[in-house]
Formats: sequence, C-alpha cells, structure tokens
Amino acid sequence: MPLLTIYFQLHQPFRLHPDRDKFLWEEKNREIFVKVAEKCYLPATYLFTELLQAYPEFKITMSMSGVFLEQAESYQPEVVKALQGLVDAGNERGQIEFLDETYYHSLTSLFQDPTKREFRDQVSLHRDKMRRLFGVFPTAFRNTELMYNNNIAEVVADMGYRAILCEKRNDMFMNEQVPISPNAVFRARDLNLLVLPRHRELSDDVAFRFPHSPLTPEMYASFISKIDGEAVILGFDYEHIGEHIWEDKGIFDFWRGLPEALRQYPAIVMANPTEIADNFKDAACPDVDIDGLATSSWADASRDTFGWLGNMTQYELFRDIESMENDARRAGSEEMTRWRHLTTSDHVYFLHENIGEDHAVHAYFNPYGGSISQPTYILTRKIDQLQIAIQRFEVIKRKEKTAILIITPETGPLPEEMGDLAKYISGKSGGQGEVVSALCEGLTDRGIHVHLATLNLKRRFQRESMMDEREWREVRYQIDPKRIHLVSSAVFADNLSAYAGDPLLTAAEFQREIINNVIKTVRAQHQGKLIIHSHDWMAGGAITAYAR
Repeated sequence: MPLLTIYFQLHQPFRLHPDRDKFLWEEKNREIFVKVAEKCYLPATYLFTELLQAYPEFKITMSMSGVFLEQAESYQPEVVKALQGLVDAGNERGQIEFLDETYYHSLTSLFQDPTKREFRDQVSLHRDKMRRLFGVFPTAFRNTELMYNNNIAEVVADMGYRAILCEKRNDMFMNEQVPISPNAVFRARDLNLLVLPRHRELSDDVAFRFPHSPLTPEMYASFISKIDGEAVILGFDYEHIGEHIWEDKGIFDFWRGLPEALRQYPAIVMANPTEIADNFKDAACPDVDIDGLATSSWADASRDTFGWLGNMTQYELFRDIESMENDARRAGSEEMTRWRHLTTSDHVYFLHENIGEDHAVHAYFNPYGGSISQPTYILTRKIDQLQIAIQRFEVIKRKEKTAILIITPETGPLPEEMGDLAKYISGKSGGQGEVVSALCEGLTDRGIHVHLATLNLKRRFQRESMMDEREWREVRYQIDPKRIHLVSSAVFADNLSAYAGDPLLTAAEFQREIINNVIKTVRAQHQGKLIIHSHDWMAGGAITAYAR
C-alpha cells in the first residue's frame, strides 16, 4: 500500500471590473468570497481542525494563493483565524503542511524569460505571506493548476524546495523498456527535486462524481488500499466542500467519516509532501522529462495548458500581458500591482471557447456570464488602459526623475546599463558589494540615472580581468565610463581591497576627489539636481564636507 497525501487548493481571483473607470470588481469579489467562506472555508476548516485533534495519524496538505489570503484578510478575517487554528492543531504532530505557490496564482512560469524573474518574485511574495500569517516556511511547492515542465522544475529546485506536485499524465510513466507505476515517486530530470503526481481518477471520484455516484468513506478507503506504487496524492479544490457540492449532498459527512474509515487499513500511512521527499531523497526514482512545449496541468481532459492558451485570443492576450513586464517593473507601485493582477490565470481561463464538459467548467467560474465576448473585451480594455497609464507614468518620470550618485569604496556586479566599464570593476561578493549591486540594479530598473563613484583598485581589477598594464590602460581610457567614476590615487592603486594599506589615508584621498571633482561633474550633467548616497564610513564624510 502506498503513502497517502490529501491535498487541498484554496484560491479566489480578484476579478476585473466591467466598468471602464474601475480596475478590480470589489463588490463581486467581496460577495463571492463571503458566500464561499460561509459555505466552505469556515465550516470545512473547523471540521479538519477537529479531525486533526481527534485522529493523530490523519494529515492534510494545503496550498492557498496570495490573492486568496489577501481577500480573506479584507473580506472575512475569520477565515485567516480559522486557518491559523488549523496550523496550531496540526503543527506539533506534523499533521499539517502548507505549500508555496505564486502569490497571484499566475501564469508567469510560462513566460519566455529564461531566468523566470517574475515567477521567482511572486513565489517570494507568497513565501513572505505564509511566514507573516502562519509562521511557516514551506519546503514543498505547488505551481498554478499543477503546471509542470522541466524549466519550472529547475527554478523550483533552485529556490530550495524539496518536492513539487504535478498532475499524473501518461507520458510521465509510459516507458517501453522499464515498467513504471503511475503512483511512483518521481524525480525531476537532473535535479534533486521529488515530483509527486496527483491521482486524478480517485480525486475526481470525490471532487466531481460524488453528487452523482454513491461514495461512502468506507468505499473510498477501500479504493485507496488497493492502489499499488509508492505514493498516492489526492488533490482537490477546497471549494468542492460545501460550495461546488452542497452540504445536503453529504460531502461534510464524507470527510468527517474518512479518518475512521482509513483506520481500518493500518498499512495506509499518511504523509505530507516534504515527508515523502525526505523518505525518497536517496532513492532511485524514475525521472520526469516534460518539455516546456508539453507543459502538464490538472485542468481539463487534456491535462495541458490548452485551457489558458488554447485559442488565438487567449494566446495573444497572454503575450500582451507578458510583454508589459519590464515597463510595469520600471513604473512600480500601483502600476506594477495592477499588472500582477493581470497575470492571474483566471482572466484568460474565462476565454476558453471549446464545447463539452471542459467548457462547462470554464463557464461555471466566468463571473461575466457564459459568453467569452465580455471577459475578452474587459481583459483587452484593462491591458490597454494599463499600457496607457504606464506610458503616461514614464513621461512624467522622465521629466521629474533626479539622478543618484552612490559613493562606495567597493561594489559587486553592476547592471550593464551603467556602461561597458561595469564588467571590469566589480569583484566584491557578499556583504557591502551585494547591497551596492542591488541598489544599482533596483534603481536602474526603475528608470533612474544611477552614477557610482568608487576606488580605482587598479591592481585588483587587472588581476580579476586577467589583463596586463597595457590592456587595462586601453580599457580605462578607451571605454566610455558612462556613469562609473573611478577615483585614482597612488595611495591605493596597488591595494587588493579598499581596506588594505592605511584605510584612513585611503578614505581621505577618496573623499577629497569626490568633493573636488566627482560631485561637481555629475551635478553638471543633471542641471544641478542630484541625490547623493554615501555607502560605508570611508565615503560618509564627503556629503557634509561638500555641503560646507
């Protein structure tokens, strides 16, 4: 008998307002959340809290989007308190695990950016939310709609997660040479990341077929006991309890009776994803190899991304949203938040136009009626309006932005926008250098002209660039320094770090050149307006001395 994981997903999108002058549909979002909270979130969470207390061997896994939690905080704070109570009930005995995912339940994992910067940023936002609300640091991951491919796995592993959930699909285990159980524990290709596929058939017995096909807890426990393989992952939308399947259909009674029914099969051992990852970390698990063009998901019969990108309208609007990333990032603030709301997967999901059962599911969640014409019009208009707002913001920022001069004795890697000289003068890793690098990158991303004044540690720069004196001289005088201002002096030219030699003498030489030349030069380039930021004591006295 396999290990058993029971996993629930909680998500509500911020729906877009149909009116031109409003962005989010506040009234509709509140109405839906409060309704589902009363029918599902509160009673189901209270039920599972009781079950964890009554059955020490019973375990559950949950993942909730950041926008779900944001709505819970705003519209029904009692839901957050109930979830916190669930954590308190299950934490001590390891009965509860919360997963990480993208904050906005987004499609950013499908962006073409090879670094997946926005995907990483949204996962980090979610991680911070989980820490703040529940005091937990998730070690397993669930991507939007269980979307999975090799590229996603690589990023998830790089971010330190030990396991990822996905949807079971035939191409994962159909191997002509070596028979593989569909309930095996898999490993991501060339990575130390365990991949746990959801058992669709058993999951759908409850989530979809329960109202129409009689199913008791005892029958379900019997089905689970007959599964071969190493682990069975049962995954459900949390909302099936009380919202999609009403209480009078017996769904609460089913879940209330399941822990007792499972006790009749002692060989069924419940385990959450990180526990499974720990048990199999050194095992020879079969590899999962799913190319980016074949991304899997738990949606629709085809278990791919067709539900979001299956028609040309969906695809083009998705790419329009993706193309706005850099501009939205530079604009920051409200524009960046609005753009991130547009990345939520639900908005293009509403535009699915196939007929049959799949379309019925899409239409059920569409808050604008069964037709795709209105959500298409609304999403298109919101994208256009945001593009105009960002362009207007860029014009205003270009007129009002004040340049910044960062004075620091050392730096780490610098953004290429600061000029060709940047790649030759970094070399400090960790500590102060990382902070300076982050400052320069963040300010540059926001369209601010950043100048950097730092020590010309000629000997170190030559050594790290593997150049002789002549080659370094060519770099120094033939490459336009652009916004990098190297301060030269025989006092520190041969030092390998800013603090070698006599640091006091170095600081005096450094500040003298900054005061007498650098500040004046940079101010002249920007009509006399300049913000000066000194980093480290070695640069600190320059500002007050210049002001005098």
